[in-house]
Amino acid sequence: MRAVSITIPKFVEKFITVAMFLFVGVGSALAQAQASAADLVGTVVDQNGAVIPGASVSARNAGTGISRSTTSGSDGSYRFIALPPGEYEVTAEAATFKKVSISPVRLTVGQSAELRITMEVGAQDVTVTVTGESVELIETTRTTVSTTIDQTRIENLPINERSATGFALTISTVGRDNGKAVGPAPTSGLNIGGQRGRSTLVQVDGADFTDNSINAARSTVSQEAVQEYQVTTNSYMPEFGRATGGIVNVVTKGGTNEFRGNIFGFLRHKSIQSRNAFAPVIDGDPDKRPPYTRVQYGATFGGPLVKERTFFFGSFEQRRRQESGFFTSDLIAGATGSFTFPTAIIPNGQAFTGLTAAQVSFLQTEVSSGDAARIQRAVAYAHFASIGTQTALNGASSLVNFLPGIGVPQGSVVGGRFLLSGTPVPLTRNANGELIAFRPLNQLRRIFPISEASTYTSLRLDHLISQGQQISLRFSYNPSKINGIQDESQNQTLGQNDYSRTGIQQLEDVSFAASLSSILPRNVINEAYFNFGRRAAKFDSQVPSVAHQIAGTGFIGSNPFSPVDRVEERFQLRDNLTWATGSHLFKFGADFNFIDVKAVFELNFPGLFNFSQQSCSGLIPGCTGPAFTPNQAYGLGFPSVFIQGFGDPNSAIKNKPIAFFAQDTWKVFRNFTLNYGIRYDIEFTDEFAPVPFRDPLTGITLTAADVQAAQDILNVTQGFPRDTDNWAPRLGMAWDLFGNGKTVLRAAGGMFYDHPLLAVAFNSDIADGSQQQQATLLPIGGPSPTGLFNAFQVFHGTVCGVQGSVPTICGATVTPNVATSARYLFGQQRFDSSTFTGFGPILPFTLHVSKDFEFPYALQGNLGIEQMIGKDMAISASYITVNARHLAHPQDVNNVNTDALRENFRRFAVNNPAFAGCTTATPTAPSCFPTNLSTAAFFPMPTASNALFTVVLPGLIAVNNTTGQRIVSPIAANFFRRLGPNYFFVSSVTGGAVNKAAFDSQLAGTVRAPGPLNAYADVNAQMSDGNSSYNALNLEWKKRFSNNMQFFATYTWSHSIDDSSDLQTLLKPQDNLNFRAERADSLFDQRHRFVFSGIFSAPDSWRNGNGFQKFVQGFQFAPIVEYGSGRPFNILAVGDANGDFQSTNERPTVRPDGTLCQTAVDANCQTGIFPANGNLGRNMGITGNFFSVDMRLTRKFRIGERVSIDLIAEGFNLFNRFNEAAANPFYQVVNAVGQKKGSKYLSQSTSAFDPRQFQFGFKLNF
Repeated sequence: MRAVSITIPKFVEKFITVAMFLFVGVGSALAQAQASAADLVGTVVDQNGAVIPGASVSARNAGTGISRSTTSGSDGSYRFIALPPGEYEVTAEAATFKKVSISPVRLTVGQSAELRITMEVGAQDVTVTVTGESVELIETTRTTVSTTIDQTRIENLPINERSATGFALTISTVGRDNGKAVGPAPTSGLNIGGQRGRSTLVQVDGADFTDNSINAARSTVSQEAVQEYQVTTNSYMPEFGRATGGIVNVVTKGGTNEFRGNIFGFLRHKSIQSRNAFAPVIDGDPDKRPPYTRVQYGATFGGPLVKERTFFFGSFEQRRRQESGFFTSDLIAGATGSFTFPTAIIPNGQAFTGLTAAQVSFLQTEVSSGDAARIQRAVAYAHFASIGTQTALNGASSLVNFLPGIGVPQGSVVGGRFLLSGTPVPLTRNANGELIAFRPLNQLRRIFPISEASTYTSLRLDHLISQGQQISLRFSYNPSKINGIQDESQNQTLGQNDYSRTGIQQLEDVSFAASLSSILPRNVINEAYFNFGRRAAKFDSQVPSVAHQIAGTGFIGSNPFSPVDRVEERFQLRDNLTWATGSHLFKFGADFNFIDVKAVFELNFPGLFNFSQQSCSGLIPGCTGPAFTPNQAYGLGFPSVFIQGFGDPNSAIKNKPIAFFAQDTWKVFRNFTLNYGIRYDIEFTDEFAPVPFRDPLTGITLTAADVQAAQDILNVTQGFPRDTDNWAPRLGMAWDLFGNGKTVLRAAGGMFYDHPLLAVAFNSDIADGSQQQQATLLPIGGPSPTGLFNAFQVFHGTVCGVQGSVPTICGATVTPNVATSARYLFGQQRFDSSTFTGFGPILPFTLHVSKDFEFPYALQGNLGIEQMIGKDMAISASYITVNARHLAHPQDVNNVNTDALRENFRRFAVNNPAFAGCTTATPTAPSCFPTNLSTAAFFPMPTASNALFTVVLPGLIAVNNTTGQRIVSPIAANFFRRLGPNYFFVSSVTGGAVNKAAFDSQLAGTVRAPGPLNAYADVNAQMSDGNSSYNALNLEWKKRFSNNMQFFATYTWSHSIDDSSDLQTLLKPQDNLNFRAERADSLFDQRHRFVFSGIFSAPDSWRNGNGFQKFVQGFQFAPIVEYGSGRPFNILAVGDANGDFQSTNERPTVRPDGTLCQTAVDANCQTGIFPANGNLGRNMGITGNFFSVDMRLTRKFRIGERVSIDLIAEGFNLFNRFNEAAANPFYQVVNAVGQKKGSKYLSQSTSAFDPRQFQFGFKLNF
């Protein structure tokens, strides 16, 4: 598809630009940006506190020997800007004073450290050595909320999977995202500040490491190659942007003047792990454990190529695992009852099994009534319910059918046939023996393999070109393949993914970064940066096949978002200029990005059936019994909807994010600092021109102009419109209350812009109804091949008159409203995705973007106080707030007009004998209005004139002779959607005899106005009017490493509220006309979170102590204790009581006794009301609390001065506590559990976090 955009330079042109940018500028340089560097400031004083001007101060990196020097000012102050993190020796010399040497002075990324240098009067050739612990623990100028995870913690804490995510979770303001960091649409895996996981920016050495297609984190480097992690959670400086949540910055290690390295390995095995709570019994042996092996191994090596000038550091790590995943659904779902009719009714006395208790009770009541009609309906009910259950579970039923006039002949054993049609249940297998169509639920695997093979390789080079000028290069290559990924998007629940649905992900991440830095005259530092990243990502389902989604039971077959094959390339150029003058530290910068994405996205191409409860009256007129369960609907072949994608899956997108910023750190007074600045972001996004399309069913051609006219009316577009006013001011203050660096009051606030997912843009490009068609079919009528083309027929194999139709089923029959050019894949329950079935009764849905789309932003703020206790401890308390605006969410802008549906039906019902009580005298009586969507949308339009109706267009438009009012076919009216009628259906059912002009000419007097030629049903446009709010109290107590111990205790109380939470609410709101009703606790709302992490070791002096001390010396103990309260989940009641033609976005109704029911389906549950919405709020379920204790025990053995061996034992979830990871969201299960926690409902667990696990490892350090 043609993209409307400005020209983007080609690959070669980009590299020319890069070369000029990096190497032609006068003195232009790239140093460690503040994103990967630290500042050191302080004052030189004598023993009486008087300032010493003119002192020579130097900072020498202990590892590389590279040093920087400066001179103290008239006020005794000195300043070093943009020092690489690490250990330094700081020296000061001045006339008549002894030389002072302070070492080691440890600087961490992003730190603005203060070091007061005290000099003694005396000869200059005398050196006074001072310990580096004199560095102030509290930063008196910082206004951001951030935490640095230093080398000591990285090397010693027991972090599960040894990842950046695990370290970030040691901070209580950071939570686990509901979306995982793997899958078809992964996230960063972290919620920060109550924001979506896609609003967290991950950087490596200050360079963006974001997969912009989905705003996930790309794979970074081995933990062994990391020097520090910095996690910034609120009010960051204008230098940072494109994130409304937080920023995780990974700072990599560089080489030093000594050759250093390590070889390491870690192992987990099933023999030393606890049994997963959901693991099934294997081979009848309860002690037999499912497969579980995980290994991580690798090596690092670094050192000088030229001492004190050129250094290298390389790392290599591989992760391999063979584990087990579990399908945990209760397949029986309470259907354990049976019922046997008297032989006078069912002569063979067969037992109807697979019934719920409510169904058994209903049958007993009906049979005992003695009413012949009721008993007849009960017999039909028992057949449908029992045969549905048996077929669903086993793919066949042992019952004899005693119902006349149905697919399976009366008196025959049903066997491996669908009762409704008599066609065979398609137990089709692929070449690997896997079922690819109907899957008997009893054959679903309870346990399935998970495997991973990931490699992390990186190399870093640092070279000192001249004093004050340094270049750094970094390269990484990370291939990965993971099998067995369970998906959670679109209301899918962990534990309910069948093996066939689990995913295969293949990634290949390549990155190259070059940095050049120069210290210029007059306290100016220039930083330039180039970054190239390329991610190739593929995702497919384990068994590509038609998908069956059975509410409350499981998700089977292909993930709807697979397969995906995309490649994203990013070129990033950044330049920062820092100028220190007087009491100001100014910084200015620009950031240019060139992003190119090519994607193949086969949305719903394998086909998708949804199964939910079905009212028994849909199969048995007059039935008042309990609804058929979703399992029974599956076994009967009664889907709620069928969707399949057709067309061209290819898309290419270019984007150019650009940013400029200016900021200043102004030390207004000695103890009062202002940080202020502004940032401007703009993205030169693509919009796509519409393409024409010829409908294979009717031959009607949609021109590009037709498509554009329809989009203009709905105010939607393809791609993102450009948002050009993203100015983000920021202001913060830090007040050293007593001027002694011990007590600091901080406050900050500002605006922070996010950027949208490019995947949304290419969704809007391909899923537009023209390039790609999302064919949607409902269960209109039944499986008979003569009926209007519908979902029954595709499931049962009764589609006739197309390629692939089965002559023994079809004979000469041609199914109406399906293109004869379509190719049906009999036995696979789907079509060839390259042969579109045509625009039928239900037009395709699309995934456009609103023309008014604006980029999300957040108003962040914090107010806190920090108090130093002694030299090495500090406590702090902070109030944190984040209020996000313009959050993206889908909403149907071409919604069904249910008022028009009701009025149109009323015109049909007045004086109609089928609706007693609806007369000219009582035109608004309840019987005049539809009781459900099926009645409102699919009532039988008259095809020939009679006493009641005069037909204008047969089956399309008629006049009620008693009222003179016109009625129009709801299908032809496109269900009174905003845009206009379904002219394709009109043409199809009339064989082309009635065109648009002819149909429009007869619409006067109906409740349907003409509209443009269009192929749209739901237009699920990405809107940007979502909001969220987050308020938190954060308490921290930290002690830096001294006296053989350090710890960090952090607690957060928070409340997160929003109206949509990323892909878990990809579906449109329950009430499309009342989006604000979605406002509720976020999916990632976690009221309480506490984390304690610490490192404790024996003193070195114990080497020479008594026997016990000698034994204990060398041991190190590191615990992590984590507690978190439960998190919300959305409770579902799959159906379509509100008439929006989407069944999976509805919530239940709360009865007076507190139980839940499916609106308009269950008894005493707004029955007979149309439209109706469930009154239960969003996210009213709650999972259990989380508690885990992890521990690491290390024993170090020294072999000489340079070599040591670490033997490591780690335990995770030591108390083997069951920590619920997911709960069944369907209301029937919630009712069965019958428990609440406060106002929220508990449900049955479907997945758990890891049970107790042990890991053993070693490190050879040299």
